[in-house]
Amino acid sequence: MVGWGADPKSIELMHEKGIDIESHRAQQLSRNILADMDLVLTLDQTHSDWINARYPEYRGKVHKILRWKGNIDVPDPYKLPREAFIEAYDMIDGGVDAWLKKLI
Repeated sequence: MVGWGADPKSIELMHEKGIDIESHRAQQLSRNILADMDLVLTLDQTHSDWINARYPEYRGKVHKILRWKGNIDVPDPYKLPREAFIEAYDMIDGGVDAWLKKLI
């Protein structure tokens, strides 16, 4: 999926929130990208495990976005109805708010 744009449902939903993601393109995570990051937030445990297995030296930077909200996973809405995208957005938004409270 490297090089793919965001799902049209995501583009539409984010547009409604005042955020333009039309130019977004997927890229493969790499050591160089991780080296530049202070914090890497993942949507689910599978993502965290994948990163930590391949790049164990960055383990301390990798956390689930909902760590402070029950440490649950954000379900992937891909190929699901619009409501699933709204639910994922709301979960991510809540996770970001919780992280901001911890970081600020």
